[in-house]
Amino acid sequence: MAVEHDADDDAGDDLTPEQKAEKTHQELSDGADRALNRWAEAQPVEVQQAVVDTFAETGVIDFEAAGVDQLEAQVVEAAFTAR
Repeated sequence: MAVEHDADDDAGDDLTPEQKAEKTHQELSDGADRALNRWAEAQPVEVQQAVVDTFAETGVIDFEAAGVDQLEAQVVEAAFTAR
């Protein structure tokens, strides 16, 4: 069985620690943006506002109220914290 080799797998080998950190930050940010876009398309404005209000007060996204899985909520929380 052949194993495919993705050129992106080696792309980080020549990066400085600062570039690796920036790449990681960008990947996290991109993942959070995708999660937020999916969520905005799927949830009514009232639900969105209630979840955002709770996040503003507590710093935690109630993933059940938001209608997303826990991992997506954690990615978005981490991205907001990093920004």
